[in-house]
Amino acid sequence: MRIYDGEWTVRRILEECQLDHTDPRSFRSLQLMPGVDLTKLNRAFSKLPVREIQKRRAKMDLFYSEVLMDADPDRGIAFVNLLRILAQYNVLKDQNVLQ
Repeated sequence: MRIYDGEWTVRRILEECQLDHTDPRSFRSLQLMPGVDLTKLNRAFSKLPVREIQKRRAKMDLFYSEVLMDADPDRGIAFVNLLRILAQYNVLKDQNVLQ
């Protein structure tokens, strides 16, 4: 379960926004954030699928709260119980479970 897909991870975005030392306009970016082209970074951020990320974050928050409710305060949560909850969120569809 991930909030950000592989192409939207911090590492991937920073790799794509590396500073081009041959471009004379990159000097300003070099002063503000070494090694990162801020123009490319802004362009990448403008393409973020915000609604999808918000939905995934809400799903992750719900998953996390359910795990916390199922966990024992002293012993934590059993691995089998964690897998069961994870399967409910990722594998099983709500309509199929209710039928």
